Amino acid sequence: ALSQAKLGLLRSHEVEVWDGRYLQRQARQLGVTAPTFLAALEGEERAEDREPADDFRRRLDRLRPGRDDATSFEKFCEEALEFLFCPPLKPPIAQSRDGSNTNRRDLIMPNYATHGFWHFMRTSYHADYVVVEAKNLTTRVGKNEVLQLANYLTRHGTGLVGLIMTRRGIDPGARWTSREQWVLHDKLIIVLNDEDVLQMLLSKQTGGEPSEVVQERIENFRLGI
Repeated sequence: ALSQAKLGLLRSHEVEVWDGRYLQRQARQLGVTAPTFLAALEGEERAEDREPADDFRRRLDRLRPGRDDATSFEKFCEEALEFLFCPPLKPPIAQSRDGSNTNRRDLIMPNYATHGFWHFMRTSYHADYVVVEAKNLTTRVGKNEVLQLANYLTRHGTGLVGLIMTRRGIDPGARWTSREQWVLHDKLIIVLNDEDVLQMLLSKQTGGEPSEVVQERIENFRLGI
């Protein structure tokens, strides 16, 4: 089976991938029975996750980048992240303000994981909480959005890991700024776009680990890919 990273690379070059999971979904939509060997090759879709994952995909497709759908996109991110990562993370806390009432974090996900990827993130990257900003931008994330999230991250507060959920990725200047925050302040800021969200939903639907997409983005960031 192809890894999520390889699938993403192929799709970034506009290569259409018809893997076992895709063929299973197409068979279901057409009302026909998929050959059993597809499940053996790619992992059978989980019935309990199929409908929610499909619903999230439809919702994301309907959301238009820009100010008009910004609130709806933030609500989508809250519910999608809970579906993807809870447990082991605790459900997102929305619209959280700090003690001085000056900073409003879109979403904060408490991390008390005792094993697996999120435990590793807590012990290795100080991800006591995962701070999430939802940016329904018509353009790529820029420097200001990275600095805004970096301002929310503190070693003795929320921790040092943040996610920016956006539609079209990150621009080169913002990528450089995120690297500065990592090198100078140990703040790890990862940007996830629509394609990443779709990959995570597919992984959840087929019994995989959605966190592998986050892991791959961190690896790409650390290795400068």
